[in-house]
Amino acid sequence: MEQNVGRGGPLTGVRVLDLSVYIARPYGCTLLADQDAEVIKIEPPTGDNLRKYPSTLEAESRAFLGVNRGKPGIVLDLK
Repeated sequence: MEQNVGRGGPLTGVRVLDLSVYIARPYGCTLLADQDAEVIKIEPPTGDNLRKYPSTLEAESRAFLGVNRGKPGIVLDLK
């Protein structure tokens, strides 16, 4: 029996710009991405502060990866 074949999630076709930082708001945008919204992470040239959060990974922050999964990112200098 086929389930949800060829169907998108409830937010398919919705585009969201994620300008948020730290944990709560980026995670909220990740939940939107989980429902098939197209979420684009916008970061300043210095990067999101959560990228510098202590981690057991050598080169990346687990916290940043966790709350920004499923989102392509771009850098935008708004100054």
